[in-house]
Amino acid sequence: MSSFNLNESMKTAIEISRSLAKEYQNDYFYPAHLLRAMLHKDVGLSAFLESLGKDTGYILEWSEIRMDENPKTGKIKDTLGGDQGIKNVFEEADNVRLKLGLDYITPITILAAIAKPGIAFTADQLKTFPVKEKEIFEIYFKEDGIQKAVSGSVPNEGVSNTPS
Repeated sequence: MSSFNLNESMKTAIEISRSLAKEYQNDYFYPAHLLRAMLHKDVGLSAFLESLGKDTGYILEWSEIRMDENPKTGKIKDTLGGDQGIKNVFEEADNVRLKLGLDYITPITILAAIAKPGIAFTADQLKTFPVKEKEIFEIYFKEDGIQKAVSGSVPNEGVSNTPS
């Protein structure tokens, strides 16, 4: 993940993910930990989800159920890395970042990656996940979508308003 441009919210989310993985006695942090971490008040994804009319309590519970499904370990490492699912999520989030013309991977680009079947979760698991990748793209590609999508949830550092 060190090769990806992350905004500060995502750096915070990764640290929270690692803490959650330790709390849940996992060898790695998984996409479910990352999703749960992005709902933390210090990351700010909740405001974006609420603007879409999504039930953040349900998403929180959905992520916790998935965290419970991850394999447990007897000995917890001091520093936890991400599993293959995390690598897939960040690679896809980087693709989303490029499609949206952003400078940084943000919680919203990670959410789009998580919502895409086969990246972090199976299509079957995502049947009960209330956010669809298509919804996120629709918001960004609306005339005023970028401002609405990032207001209150992601600092302006993740949006490129000028051509590079």
